[in-house]
Amino acid sequence: MNLPTSEDFSVNNQKGFAPILLIAGVVILAAVIGGIYLLGRSSNLTSGETKTEVSGNSTPFPSGIPTPISSASNYKVYTNSKYHYSLNYPINDQVEDVGEVQCYDSYVTIKSSNGTELDIKGWAGNVTADEVLAMYQRGDHGCVIEAEPNAKNFITVSINNQPAKTFASNESQTYILPLNNKTFEITEKYKNDTDKKILDIIINSFSTK
Repeated sequence: MNLPTSEDFSVNNQKGFAPILLIAGVVILAAVIGGIYLLGRSSNLTSGETKTEVSGNSTPFPSGIPTPISSASNYKVYTNSKYHYSLNYPINDQVEDVGEVQCYDSYVTIKSSNGTELDIKGWAGNVTADEVLAMYQRGDHGCVIEAEPNAKNFITVSINNQPAKTFASNESQTYILPLNNKTFEITEKYKNDTDKKILDIIINSFSTK
């Protein structure tokens, strides 16, 4: 009977370790591949597009109105005690309360040094927003309103969560806004998109007490 030699033991040990080494290699390779995959997903989440969900049913301003005021120190607050509304406007702009004019019993204008202007008119009596819009669509000589073709293509937007009808013309945009049983007509006059965005900020701060 031949006894196993040390060489035989060495060969058998190598045969026994071979499957273990193979399994270990597969596990390590899988771990490396998994790490690369997870790293790639993390990179995509970091550098990819971010989705923004918008809630609520208000229609945004067609111009993409910027609602926040960048610095409160750059704005003043105008308050109309007669009709109980207020708004924010740039500190360098000039506010003039004109008073009663033609068909309006309230007329406030805000002007800037670069020529932009915001007119806020309160209609006298119980004139509704639809009636004001109809005047612009057909023209009204009694209130000195010229027919505005774009008024027929008006859209409804939201000003501080209040529905308003609006239409644009050459370098101006008009909003017809019913508030506190009164109809207001707000008109922006501007020369470029930058000026209009500033006026949009003023309008969107329009609120009632």
